[in-house]
Amino acid sequence: MNTWKRIILLVGICFSAFNLSAHNLEQSVNSEDRSLDNIARDSYRHPYETLSFFGINPKMTIVELAPGSGWYT
Repeated sequence: MNTWKRIILLVGICFSAFNLSAHNLEQSVNSEDRSLDNIARDSYRHPYETLSFFGINPKMTIVELAPGSGWYT
């Protein structure tokens, strides 16, 4: 269990060092940092609506650890 605590702490420290330019969901979805492949799938995935549904707000930090190959993995 100590290993997981260390990993989570390390990830938190790494992400707190970055200053992200997006301040709301709309800016995040329309960010130039997103890949063209992901943008092309927006009409099927509805990223703004999905993130809104989950209650994501500007004061949150979202971290994707070990993502799979699907949209909801």
